[in-house]
Amino acid sequence: MATNKNAQLRYKILDECFSNFSVKYSYDDLLDRLNNVLCEYGHQVKLRQLQDDIKYMKSYYDIELVEDKKQDHYTKRNKKTFRYAKKGVSIYVKPITDLEKDQLKECLHTLNRIKGLPQLEWVQDMIIKIDSTFNLNDNSNNIIGFEQNIDLHNINLITDLYYKIVNNRPITIKYNISFKKIEQLTCHPYFLKQYNNRWFLIGKCEDHDREISIFPLDRITEFDEIDVNFIQTDIDFEEYFYEIVGVSLVDTKSEIIKLKVHESQLNYIKTKPIHPSQKYYIDNDGKTIVKLKIKINYELENHILQYGETVQVIEPIHLRDRLYERVSLLKKSYESIVNANKIE
Repeated sequence: MATNKNAQLRYKILDECFSNFSVKYSYDDLLDRLNNVLCEYGHQVKLRQLQDDIKYMKSYYDIELVEDKKQDHYTKRNKKTFRYAKKGVSIYVKPITDLEKDQLKECLHTLNRIKGLPQLEWVQDMIIKIDSTFNLNDNSNNIIGFEQNIDLHNINLITDLYYKIVNNRPITIKYNISFKKIEQLTCHPYFLKQYNNRWFLIGKCEDHDREISIFPLDRITEFDEIDVNFIQTDIDFEEYFYEIVGVSLVDTKSEIIKLKVHESQLNYIKTKPIHPSQKYYIDNDGKTIVKLKIKINYELENHILQYGETVQVIEPIHLRDRLYERVSLLKKSYESIVNANKIE
């Protein structure tokens, strides 16, 4: 496959030649056409490159070339010529396949989920244009459901924040700390992350000592762009959040977590891993142990507790003791209710 930077330009020139039914192009003619254009860019091609290009175009673009002959004006010898098998054929004008139609339909279903967001009205126009251009006859009935919280507070901020991040625009935000006190903070936004059906803004806050601050969108009452220099970051946030579950960052190293999983829950955890680092081994009792390498935070604790009695922490001891304490407090809270009902 030809991969250098002039490849697409060569294909375009060859496509024009093959489409011209009034001229018969031989190898020499094609080389002249190519090199007349490429010389402006300081490049030239030879016969071997031309042959490779034609071979690649026939294979990749699935085109059919008709080979004919013409007599050379000087040598009187016959030369092989090339053109498309039919008029109107071009590698740039091809009908989409049934598979491509199906893929476009799937894209439209996904786009339909975000067309209602503020300032994304253009999505609706694009959906209509794609549907009509390719005659997809898209079914307007929903056939797939995405989990979303339509009542999530301040979800309308997502679009504006997205564009601030893309364009490196510093902002001031009015942030409702613990839903009690509003502070105005200067923020350099870097990343938007969703977890547990809730959205978070991640950025550098000039009012905080830490490198990165995380703000739930439902606590941001408003924000405005400000005219100050944007503080860049080299952080890869996909990697940044890899070592945790959720968004709560902790100043600790990753630890090996070992979980004993009841057989009834094992297949579920295998098909829906707690974390990408998840691995398995069999202990001396023949029980399957789930092993993770991850930082321990509050979201991880909650995630483990959601499995109830079917998942037990084996290691580390401090995590096991922490969950035991939380379960004990939960038990006491229910005991007070149950005992009160018995007295009545």
